[in-house]
Formats: sequence, structure tokens, C-alpha cells
Amino acid sequence: MSESRAAIFADLHCHSLYSDGVDRADEVARKAAAAGLKAVALTDHDTTEGWDEFSESARSCGVEPIPGIEVSATHGREVHVLGLFIDPRDAAIRVYAKSRRDARGARVRRICARLAELGMRVDGNEIVAKAGCNAGRPHVARALVAAGHASSVSQAFQKWLGDGRPAYVEYERIAAVDAIAMIRSAGGLASLAHPGLTDVDRHMAGLVAAGLGAIEAYHADHTGATAARYVRLAATLGVCVTGGSDRHGDESPGRHVFGSAGLIADDFRQLVARR
Repeated sequence: MSESRAAIFADLHCHSLYSDGVDRADEVARKAAAAGLKAVALTDHDTTEGWDEFSESARSCGVEPIPGIEVSATHGREVHVLGLFIDPRDAAIRVYAKSRRDARGARVRRICARLAELGMRVDGNEIVAKAGCNAGRPHVARALVAAGHASSVSQAFQKWLGDGRPAYVEYERIAAVDAIAMIRSAGGLASLAHPGLTDVDRHMAGLVAAGLGAIEAYHADHTGATAARYVRLAATLGVCVTGGSDRHGDESPGRHVFGSAGLIADDFRQLVARR
């Protein structure tokens, strides 16, 4: 989605190589500043390990760093819950992140075992070691490309790694209500990530009752009409609106770039005031 409301002030959804992004956390901050952003949340999947690196770089670039996380959860189907303004050193968050890191590593090794059975050998242990933190399917996809088994990351997902594909392995996720509780306990605001992609609208009221405080209306994969629908739904439910590009880096589709989605200055200030 290309924002037409005004210049994007804050991007509250992006990733570094501490999860499945391709840039170091300090590079993410510098690129955000170069794109003219004034506030950015680093929301790596199931970890806050990049926070110190990111926050130091962001402040030096004149960008307000927002501590965040994207929790992989389930609520009838896979959903992602953004934790914004959390304490990145919260004990429960750290315990959760450690358990997820171990689970992700085990999953990558199981995926690689399936790929070997299909005649495509990539070293799961090497992939996990190189990932350094939360290894996942994007890391396996890149290894498949490097080994000549796929022409691109997207093809690797379409043929082998995507949901229901031959090498897909289920990933154990926590319940969305538990993710919300964990985020709130860490002092954060829980926002449902890219709801236009997860088909959970009918469950939204229940999630709000469980403590969901915001909906990510503005996202690079939301059309203008989709964003407007979630702005209205947020108002009806009495929760905040968040927005972000979901940037992963150079290997992401072109629409997932800084400035493609987020909050304008007034919306960001209202979010901060309401939380």
C-alpha cells in the first residue's frame, strides 16, 4: 500500500537479521533515518535481541526507537501480535524468546531433513548457526537459492516451504490471548498485525476483550480500502490504530519499503497519548 494521507512519520513494524530480515539492526535504523522516518519500532519475530544495537543507532540518527516484538500466535489460525513500547528486558519476554529460538532451530532442522528426502540437501545446522538468532523458513529459502535448488526465495516458498508444500513443518505457536497478556505484562501495547491477511475479523471483539489495544490498519499489503475498513473497526471497538511497512530488507517485495506504510505524525502522537 502506498500511503497518500501525508508523509509517513512512524513505522511500527520492521525486521532485522535478528529474525528474518537481511539487515543488521543498526543498518535498519540508518536506513529508516535516510527514508525520513522520525520514529521506528523494531519488531523482530519472537525476539528483542537486536534492541540495544538498534536503539543506539536510531538515537544517533535522530530517530526515536520504539522497543517492539512480533509474536507468532494462533487464534483458530496463525496470527501475529505486535508488542509495541514493551520493556525489551522483561523477564517473561526473555524466557519466551529463548524457547522460541530453540523451537525455530529444531523446526529448520526438520525442514532440511524433509528437503533431503526430496533430493535437495542443505545443512540445517549450518543455517541455524549462520542465522545467529531466530532461524526460520526465509533462511532455508535463501540456502535453497544458494545451492541452486530454487531460482528465488519466493519460488522456494511456492514449491517447497509454504503452508501445505512438501517440506512444510508446522511451528508451535502460543495462543493469541497469551501473547496479548505477555505483551501487556511487559508494559506494552498489543496490536494485531496485518489483519487483512489473516481473516480474523469475526474474532476481533474477543481479542479486544482479552486486552488487544490496537489494530495494524496501515500495512504494505493492505489496500486503501482495507486500511479504511480497519480504521473504522478500531474506532468501533475503541482501540488504537498502528501502521508499518513490515520491511525485511532487500529481498522483500518492493512494496515492503520504508515509507510505504505507517503512521503520520498526528496519528503517532495520538497513539502515544492514548497508550
